[in-house]
Amino acid sequence: MAERDAIVKLFSQYGMAIDAQDWALLDEIFTDDAVWEMAHPGHEPVERRGLHAIKQFLPGSRATGQPRHIFANLRVLREDAESASVTMYMMFTLTNGGMVQVMMTFVYAADVVRTPAGWRFRRMGHFADRQQWALERT
Repeated sequence: MAERDAIVKLFSQYGMAIDAQDWALLDEIFTDDAVWEMAHPGHEPVERRGLHAIKQFLPGSRATGQPRHIFANLRVLREDAESASVTMYMMFTLTNGGMVQVMMTFVYAADVVRTPAGWRFRRMGHFADRQQWALERT
């Protein structure tokens, strides 16, 4: 399915943009009114509304070392010709001083829409697995 491939590509482009600090690439990934969220244990949840706010926030969240965002296991929860709700797993690794560490794993939940320029994220949420597990257990 071409739409599925396009959605996987969005996640890949997002990971590449973050890892390479290619903030201009975010223009090809998010809608102008997108919502970006993140929650993980020990930190206050973060939410940014609008492409401009997302682009202002992400450069300040850079980790020390070379990050890699590795995505797998796309699951389509709902879809039609113009939009879809999906989840995908992500493993965040960091290479620093020749050492590679798995820093955290996340479940991403996203709403994507078809635009004249192609598929884009309208909402993207990252939820650390431990946080997700805690939410499901309560």
